[in-house]
Amino acid sequence: MSFPFFVQWTVLSEETLHIERHCARCGRITPFVSTDRFRLNANGSRLDAWLIYMCRDCGNRWNRTLFERRPVRSLPLETIDALQKNDAGLARSFAAQASKRTDRYRSGNTETFRIEAKILSLAGPFEDGLELVLLNPANLRVRLDRVLADGLSVSRSKVHRLSEMGVFRSRTASKKALRQPIGEKTVLGLQCLDQPVLPDLQERLLRRGMPPGD
Repeated sequence: MSFPFFVQWTVLSEETLHIERHCARCGRITPFVSTDRFRLNANGSRLDAWLIYMCRDCGNRWNRTLFERRPVRSLPLETIDALQKNDAGLARSFAAQASKRTDRYRSGNTETFRIEAKILSLAGPFEDGLELVLLNPANLRVRLDRVLADGLSVSRSKVHRLSEMGVFRSRTASKKALRQPIGEKTVLGLQCLDQPVLPDLQERLLRRGMPPGD
């Protein structure tokens, strides 16, 4: 079965995400937090970019590499403009993405999270089903049933009832998996949208992915 309707949920921490690394000034491992500011260096038609971090204990700065010698033409104009203006939203997006295995990401409290939702596609009819893509760029330890309950604005017990009815078409949505932390990327096929437990399931997903005011 194909699902022409795609919704993406990105799970983000409500707490300040930081990287634990050695601080030369403190002489020990300390938390570094993003300053929401970028450093840029243009070399002809290529661009280097760093996200500036600061040691929470002493204020020592560290530039985390985002990309080096990137052809300017390969970057959208809005991205270049956001980098030049130190756009906080773009900075937070980069801060939520692990760049190296040696970077140790931590959050003050992984129990608090928020969901950024958007609709990826509305091509064709989707009466029979849809795909829900869950992204967890910071690898937060949040249970799948909690994410689904928050995103659909229902109780976790109702999420488990939907699973028992076969609404979630994926091995990752089994009864056991629902109680496990989500991975970096989870794709769920949703079918039987017209069911008695949550008859407005489709509308909830659409409403969550729509920009404010639409």
